[in-house]
Amino acid sequence: MTPSAIPTHALSLIEPWATLMIMGAKKNETRSWSTDYRGPLAIHASKKIDWETCREEPFVSVLQEHFGRWDFPFKPGHILGIVEMTDCRPTEELRPHQNALELDFGDFYDGRFGFVTDYPQALRNPIPARGMLNFWRLTNEQRDAIARELAV
Repeated sequence: MTPSAIPTHALSLIEPWATLMIMGAKKNETRSWSTDYRGPLAIHASKKIDWETCREEPFVSVLQEHFGRWDFPFKPGHILGIVEMTDCRPTEELRPHQNALELDFGDFYDGRFGFVTDYPQALRNPIPARGMLNFWRLTNEQRDAIARELAV
């Protein structure tokens, strides 16, 4: 993905899943609904943090390796970075091709959908934002801020 591919839409994820997506450890976001959306997508960390999950394996080991510490400095209520959403597939099609870590990081039960992502890019400084359910449209100010944070 080129730096000029600034997203128009965002998706809010509860922590630790937002961080896992931006660090590249999680490639598929599983949902109960399908979408035709493809292209750049901002990943927003909702204000909720699932601390119980953060203390379970494999989450705790992956996050500890990423942050280099045990007290994870999440940024709830912030846009963390962007990914390229390349596909949306039924979980029944995706499941056989996933590694154990990816299966642990998603809900791959039958009847769900996987939003397939690639090319995660973390923002140098996460951007405060109020998230919403489903995909939501970024403001021009948020898009400009993302462009500044991705600039070299």
